[in-house]
Amino acid sequence: MRQWIANHQGIVLILGVFLLLNGAFFFISPDTIVQYVGVENTYLMLFLISAFGGVNVFTGGVLYATIIAFAAGGASPWLLGLAGGLGIAIGDGIVFFLFRYTSQRLPPVWQERVTNAKQKIERLPSAIQYLLIYLYLGFAPIPNDVLMFMLAVLRFKFIAVLPFIIAGAVTFVTLTALIGERLPF
Repeated sequence: MRQWIANHQGIVLILGVFLLLNGAFFFISPDTIVQYVGVENTYLMLFLISAFGGVNVFTGGVLYATIIAFAAGGASPWLLGLAGGLGIAIGDGIVFFLFRYTSQRLPPVWQERVTNAKQKIERLPSAIQYLLIYLYLGFAPIPNDVLMFMLAVLRFKFIAVLPFIIAGAVTFVTLTALIGERLPF
């Protein structure tokens, strides 16, 4: 067991931070958290958590809990949406470019699949493609990494999809904050 932990220190560290933060949000009331952090600092904290963690498989729960706790504690859902959405967009941009770089090394079998998928997607009007990106990011509580991978592999231009990434992320965080604001704690 010790050898496994030593070999997987990164995973153990991420899991520990995840459990610690979620445990803190479970036992400490949102009002207490916001009072301790200060309302002004909640927006900066959410921006940083969103930019570095974002909506992905490992840190999505922490982000949701943070948004809800800050909104329930009295922070403005609209400012949380803006701060968190911009942070998510930055994090998604980093993930997009990492996938773009690594996707160049896909095996030939996958390159053929990507080409076929790209041809099918290009049959859709651009407006529909961008609407689907917005709907995925704005309303689907699933990891953004899946979409960023697809956009990078399919060679979408980041500057073209960036406004839709920002709009979707701001919408998602704002809706989550509005729901969190109304939860009875």
